[in-house]
Amino acid sequence: MAQKDWMTIKLERVSESYEVSLDVHFGLFVGDTKILLSVEKPPSLRVYDVTNSIACCKLEINGKVAIKKIETIELERQMTAISRGSSVIVAKSITEKMICDLNFSIKRSATCRGSSNPSFVSCSFKGNEQAFISNGKNLVIVDENNKEVQNCSLPSFYARGLTFDLQDNILVCMYSNRLVQIKHGGGESSFIDLPGIQKANNVVLHPTGEKVMVLGHEKKFCVYNVV
Repeated sequence: MAQKDWMTIKLERVSESYEVSLDVHFGLFVGDTKILLSVEKPPSLRVYDVTNSIACCKLEINGKVAIKKIETIELERQMTAISRGSSVIVAKSITEKMICDLNFSIKRSATCRGSSNPSFVSCSFKGNEQAFISNGKNLVIVDENNKEVQNCSLPSFYARGLTFDLQDNILVCMYSNRLVQIKHGGGESSFIDLPGIQKANNVVLHPTGEKVMVLGHEKKFCVYNVV
């Protein structure tokens, strides 16, 4: 997948538009066919198996479930959004962006101005660059030392969640039925249609690059093959 020309990809929907009962802003692939969604209210983790046409909720964690505590990680700051790179974890709140080691110890922090709520951030596995949206209209990419390497305007004021692809281009949700893709380094962009989603809120790339999950503001999510 890393050899593909990612600026020419399309997304082929391979799941139904699964409905969830609450707004979900963040999710992860936890296997080839399983998806973990993080729900804020009530606080819960929900695992869905997407091999069938109907999503099956496997797990919901709340106060009524007895869970064996394996480990507790005490955090020095509030971490609203978290993304992992090859050797760092990038965390973001409404007012602050933090660079942490893989044990969640904060190495550096910087003030974020004009961040939205929820805050979205994505970290590249390739080079530990971080991408975020500034003031809802600018894509900003910084390196591990928080030095800006790219800043470009987006074609809408409604930019939301984002992710790096395998060639470090950026896919950005524009609160519509399309993603905008910005080439790493600038100079080229394209739109990618999202059948099944009307208001894209966040996008997550499978670690292999073969699949993409898009979370919609209308309490739906879809899984796509990258073709």
